[in-house]
Amino acid sequence: MAQDIKEFLARNQRTLLADAIGGVALCSSFLMALWLPGMF
Repeated sequence: MAQDIKEFLARNQRTLLADAIGGVALCSSFLMALWLPGMF
């Protein structure tokens, strides 16, 4: 099973990186949407 996970990560490294960047962007925009109304 560990070998399968290593192969999966090796094949999908670029996709996982893009998904991680997208997740960070979603979380940061969600936090900004919650924070901005408190400023005004």
